Amino acid sequence: MLFKMNSDLNTFKQIKEKLVAHYGPDEILVILAYGTRLFNKNLADHYSDYDITVVFKDYPDKALPQLLALINITVLFWPDIEKNGVKNFRLYNHGEFYIAVLAEAIELYGSNPFKELVKEIPKGNLLSSLKEQIALHCAKLASIILEQYSDQKTRNIKKYSFRIAQNFYFLLKQKIGYRQFMNTSYENWLNIFEKNKNFPEYFLKYLKSLLNNVENLSVRVILRLIHEIKADAFKIYAESRSSHF
Repeated sequence: MLFKMNSDLNTFKQIKEKLVAHYGPDEILVILAYGTRLFNKNLADHYSDYDITVVFKDYPDKALPQLLALINITVLFWPDIEKNGVKNFRLYNHGEFYIAVLAEAIELYGSNPFKELVKEIPKGNLLSSLKEQIALHCAKLASIILEQYSDQKTRNIKKYSFRIAQNFYFLLKQKIGYRQFMNTSYENWLNIFEKNKNFPEYFLKYLKSLLNNVENLSVRVILRLIHEIKADAFKIYAESRSSHF
């Protein structure tokens, strides 16, 4: 994995060292780091989480150590993946989409098994997971829209709108590929979306407006638009399934 070194990598390493010291080296299969703080210095800010996934070899017998509030830690248990298979992987509301994310992650400890596991995911499963991820982010964005104004709200509207757009783009391409989005601004993301002739014009217009003046956008207009996006994502998914049968 190619990534740009930055000061946050030292924080990730400190988190790794604390986890390994707490559980011991034999308890943990792999510790993976990913997210904006590693892969996109253009978008990282003081609200950005330190995203980490810990995969345990078995089921640990003690709780996680005390960690900073900004650390977003996810735990997986290798026996669960072995028993159910990667094709049936579920984590909270994330499906196979999350395996694709982990396949791109940085190894802080151990060797990343998801680089190979992602190859086992049927294309239909991956597209279904992308569709569900778009639906989840649309619901998240709708709740953000109704919050009282704050700098964090403005930032999160952009974050989740462009994250939905990214997954929508992957759904159109029928393939997940993050490298072209690494260390690029939202303006560059727009350039990528515009090159896909099937990317909806109304969606592009909305994203451009976010870069100009989020505060003046109508709550009602955004709520209607994000649910139109979700409906279009479901339609694209249905068409992709019918084309394979």
